Amino acid sequence: MEAINTVKPSKKFINKQYINGVLMTCVGLVGIAIGAPHLIGLGIFFLVMTSIQSNKEIIKVYEHHLETKFSALASANYIKFSDLKQVERVSDKKIFVHYMQGDKPKKFRVPVHMIDEKEVSHFLNILDSKIVAVAS
Repeated sequence: MEAINTVKPSKKFINKQYINGVLMTCVGLVGIAIGAPHLIGLGIFFLVMTSIQSNKEIIKVYEHHLETKFSALASANYIKFSDLKQVERVSDKKIFVHYMQGDKPKKFRVPVHMIDEKEVSHFLNILDSKIVAVAS
């Protein structure tokens, strides 16, 4: 099945993660002298996770459902558009999508810090249109 729309992490987010990995690795190398080499491992972890996540789609929109996978180690979450209830915009940096999973209300936070502003607004417009289509 072909995705209608996909969202990848922004270059800005990837660059921040990469810089964090390089800095942690450098601090770990200096830490060898003071007895804290464990930071090298954390830095390498950041670099590996960044390289894995840099080309992955974190949100995929299909005809009848939505797939989210915000981290390389996270499991994928599938949400039917018929289960969507509301998109709650608390602020520009805090957006929640409410949906039902069986009889239980659930929500996930849209990782606005990971996505370009244009892609966030496009994704939210798609969700709003799907919610309206399901409600009609």
